This record gives sequence, structure tokens and C-alpha cells, in this order.
Amino acid sequence: KRSRRRGRIPLFPAMAAVAAGDSGDGHLAPDDRQRLVTEAAWRLEDTINRPLESFDYPRDPEAREAYLKAARAEACYGRALVGLLLLSVFETPAWCGQQSVSLFRSVSDECSWTASGHEIMLSGIAYVPHWVGLIIESVLLCIMVQKFLLERRVQVDFFGRTDPKQNYFHLWAINFGIVCVAFECLDMLAFIAFRPNFRLAFIARTGFLTLLPPVLNLSRLIYSCLWEFFSVATFFIGAV
Repeated sequence: KRSRRRGRIPLFPAMAAVAAGDSGDGHLAPDDRQRLVTEAAWRLEDTINRPLESFDYPRDPEAREAYLKAARAEACYGRALVGLLLLSVFETPAWCGQQSVSLFRSVSDECSWTASGHEIMLSGIAYVPHWVGLIIESVLLCIMVQKFLLERRVQVDFFGRTDPKQNYFHLWAINFGIVCVAFECLDMLAFIAFRPNFRLAFIARTGFLTLLPPVLNLSRLIYSCLWEFFSVATFFIGAV
């Protein structure tokens, strides 16, 4: 009997090409080898992190560099988002210290009493002064916007120019994040200029939370079930 070796279909074509040295004459140029190794690493990472998606990766080496910068910015974005949530707990409320025009004055004592002398029951947490909170908020927003800008560059400059066009990052989510950053910056400027007794930063911070991957996945699942829900509800309403 003859023993035949069955050929295997490579899971990662770039890895197989590097292993075989397939470039026409049996050897790979250093630049081609580096490009294929980079593509193989990218495919392996996405196989672990995004197993249900497949992409035709750009051949431009700058695409991988831009992606790595976006990945590092995403890690910093997660820490900044946690910092922003903690700031929401410890920042001085906007209505506190309305008797003082200056943002640099400590208003911790004024938060416990109204202008008419009535005591306000608070949690007892030591609040961060307005000016400190605004500085921390500005730094955190600068860190967060870097993630959206770098992801936009990867999508628009590289994956958006492939044929056919691919959506590695969703532009609507990136644009929504940039709008949330701009909205909170405008809210900060309005608070500094006019000193209202309320702020709208919670809207932008809620928007940041809706862009988290678990929330997006949950929203997709809910959206996929809406048609079935409405069809069953229509049947029961019609039956009644």
C-alpha cells in the first residue's frame, strides 16, 4: 500500500508563506518576510480578540504601526474612563459654592449649608475643588480623544481604502465618541464662564459607557430580537 500525505490548508496564509519561503525563487526578501510576519501577528491577535470577523489587512507597514498606537491608546482610554467615573464621585457638585465666584476657593464647608442657613445632608466624602476637578477632567478627555482619533486614522487611511472597503473600526462609534468629548469640553467652558448651578457632563460620560464593547454587544443582541418580539406581540394583540 502506498502511504499518501494529505495536504493541510494553512490557517494563516502569511505564516505558511513565511515558512515555505514562497516568493517565486524559493526565498523571501527581508521586507517581504517582515511584512508577512507582521500580517501573521495581526491575524493571530484578531483571531483571539475578534474570532467572528475576518479582514484583508493592508500591506502598508504604517497600517500596523497606526494600529499598535491605537491599541495602546485604547488601554489608556480604559484607565481614563475609570478616572472619569471616579471624578464623578469626588468632584464638587456644580450647585455647591454658588456664593463664591472664584473657582480656586475651597467650598467644602459651603456645600453643607444653603444660602438661607439650612443644613444639607451629604455623604461626607471630601470633595475635590472645582479647579482641580476641571484640570483632571481636561487631562482625562485629552487622553480619551487620542483613542478615537487614532482609530479613525486606521479606518479612514488604511482599511477604508481597501477594495472592497472594510470596517475594521466603526466610524459611527468613533464620531460619536468625538462628539461626546466635544460636548463635555463645551460644558466645561460654559461652567467656567457662567457658573451655572448644574452641569451636563453626565450626558457625555453616559455616552462613553455606551461605547464599551459589552454594551455594544448587548445592544446588537437586543436589536436582533426586536423583530421577533414585535411579531409575537402583534400576534397576541391580534388574537385578543
